[in-house]
Amino acid sequence: MQYSGQRSQQTFFLFRDSDTLALEAMRAGKQPNDSVTFGWEFRPVLGQRSVQSGTRQMFAVISLPANDDPANVAEEWLHVSARTFWRPYDHKSLTTTTGRRSWNPFAAPVPEAIEADLGPVSVPSTSDMQRDLGPKVAHILWTPTSNTNGVAQIDGENFFAGTTITLGATTYNGANDGLTIKSDQTMILNTPVSNVALGNGVVNGRYGRAARLVHDAPVLADGLLLSSQVEPHGMQYSTVILYLSRRNGTPYHQSELAALTPPVVLLNGLPVSGVTPVTEQANGGKAQAAVSVTLPNSVAKTLDAEYRVVFPFAGPEWSSSIFNYDNSEVELTKLGGGECTTLLITSHEEFKGDWKLILDKTYSIVPRPTPCLPPAAPAPNKTPGKKNPPAAPPAALSLTRPQACTPQGKGCYTLQIQARASLLASYKKFLLFSNDGVGITVDLPPSAPKPVPTSIDGASKDSVYLHEVRAVSFTGKSLGGVKKVLFEAHSLPFAVASDGTRISVVVNRDVTEHEGQMTLVFELEGGVNLIASFTVLIR
Repeated sequence: MQYSGQRSQQTFFLFRDSDTLALEAMRAGKQPNDSVTFGWEFRPVLGQRSVQSGTRQMFAVISLPANDDPANVAEEWLHVSARTFWRPYDHKSLTTTTGRRSWNPFAAPVPEAIEADLGPVSVPSTSDMQRDLGPKVAHILWTPTSNTNGVAQIDGENFFAGTTITLGATTYNGANDGLTIKSDQTMILNTPVSNVALGNGVVNGRYGRAARLVHDAPVLADGLLLSSQVEPHGMQYSTVILYLSRRNGTPYHQSELAALTPPVVLLNGLPVSGVTPVTEQANGGKAQAAVSVTLPNSVAKTLDAEYRVVFPFAGPEWSSSIFNYDNSEVELTKLGGGECTTLLITSHEEFKGDWKLILDKTYSIVPRPTPCLPPAAPAPNKTPGKKNPPAAPPAALSLTRPQACTPQGKGCYTLQIQARASLLASYKKFLLFSNDGVGITVDLPPSAPKPVPTSIDGASKDSVYLHEVRAVSFTGKSLGGVKKVLFEAHSLPFAVASDGTRISVVVNRDVTEHEGQMTLVFELEGGVNLIASFTVLIR
């Protein structure tokens, strides 16, 4: 670098001096083949008489003749020794020497070399380091914040930057989707209850294998089994109690489940609100751990109601389901119509004993069905002096068991009703009463409306003039039964209103060619015809 001014000029030089040199010594004759010697030399710089004092941290990369495949988990061992010593340094020639005479004879003697045996040093394999640096989950605290969402605090180790969580079908990458890494030991996850209840989770760390998102609890191996009970509260609501047992049937107690997170209850795959904490409730005269939820009867007692209890982050062993229904619920099937209708009542419990049906009056079970219509008049008995036995009077309704059932109802899950259609059409429900007084309300299927025959009210009131082409309307009932409209064997286009009370026929010049009354033929199913007319006028 050069500087010049108006009266003088001076030249400066930049000089770079190294204070540390790395070196590797050549292998001497007695040195083992599986050893290497290397070191560092610290020099004074820029005219200084000695090296500056202070700690120096030096690093070396050593390549070992060992297999580092992922399957190899064996560690390697190095024997390390160190030797520290001084050498004279000529700052003018920037060289060192091994001779002792270069030291100032009036200075202190040359320090003796220091040798240290650092002993064996373990070099772990990459698989070992990946395992040690992989994420580890120790404890999870789950706190529901609403009926649909909650917060999980995850404590553990090695939650480095870039750690993600996969829960169910959702992967959480950062604060934008609900994951906050507070430190390498704590994470916060905001997630819907449905993800927690329906899916297993893993922590995807920066190193190593993914870790299951399961907290450590001493009862995990015992698993979960459910039993249930429904307690009605009036006509609209019932409380469903879900008792918690081990998979071997041994009941749990509240204190045994204290280490687990609060449970989530699903009804047909959807979380329900209002679930109580785990408490001790009576079951068969003994206290047992249970959770409960109050639901409308339309939900609590349906045949397809599946209840699932899940302890979040406790693993798949702590998820169990049960189908809960009222065994007294019955199903009604209509087998036929007409004037005499047959219905079948099926149940999950046997129809034992004397069952009764209440409709217009009380009906008891009879051995065999009674005809619900009067029989046809029998032919007169031609034997002199003998008369035909009186026919059994018809019954508006009879209640029987199928022939395969025993008279006492053992093994019988079906009752048969044979009744007049006119009687059933007057009611929407009937009551079944068992011999122990349990009543069941059964909905009757709606009666099919009687078909209304097709009819036309009469001549059209529309005014039609000679040689006019237009639509002529006719009114009536069930006009959807019209299949074709004819004028002198020629078919005419038509359209029927959606309610079947009006039909519009397009008449052309062939129809309106003459003045007077014109007759149209309306063909129905089965070859039945209706006739209606309209009048053609002169303008």
